[in-house]
Amino acid sequence: MAASLVLVAGLSSALTYYAASPGGDVIPDEVFASHVRGVQSENRLVDVVSSDQHTVKPWLDAKLDFAAPVKDLAKDGFPLFGGRVDYIDGHTVAALIYQSRKHVITLFVWPSEGPHKSIATSMRRGDNIVQWSDGTMTYWAISDVAQPELIEFSKRFQAAQAT
Repeated sequence: MAASLVLVAGLSSALTYYAASPGGDVIPDEVFASHVRGVQSENRLVDVVSSDQHTVKPWLDAKLDFAAPVKDLAKDGFPLFGGRVDYIDGHTVAALIYQSRKHVITLFVWPSEGPHKSIATSMRRGDNIVQWSDGTMTYWAISDVAQPELIEFSKRFQAAQAT
C-alpha cells in the first residue's frame, strides 16, 4: 500500500511538472540535442559538404518535401559548410551548417505553421539560440558564439532572403 502511494505521488508530481512547463515547448531541447549530436560526431555534422549553395540546395531539395532556402553568407563572415536532413518536433527539417571563425552555427529550417515572428533568443547549456519565422519558414539557429553574433548571423540570413 505504501509503495502504491509513493508511486502515485511520483507520477502526479511528474505529470504536474510537465503540464506546468511553459507551453510544454520541447523544440529548444530538440534543437540543442540535434546541434550537439552534430558537432560531437565528425560523421553527423553534415551529409553534404560544400560551401556552394547551388550544391547544398539541390541535395536538400531531393531529400525534403519543401524547398529550404540556402544562402551564401561568406562575404558576411558566415561561410556555408554544408547541410544535412534532421528531425525536430515531428518534422523532417533542413539543417544548414555555417561557420563563424572556428565555431559551428546550425540553422534548422522547416515550413512555418504560423505567422511572421520576430527574432527571439534563448540559451541552452551555454549555447545561444535564435528563432524567427518569415511566415513561410520557421528558423532556429544555434551556436556557442556570443548572442550578438548569432543575432547578426540571423539578420544577415534574413537580409539575404529579401534579395
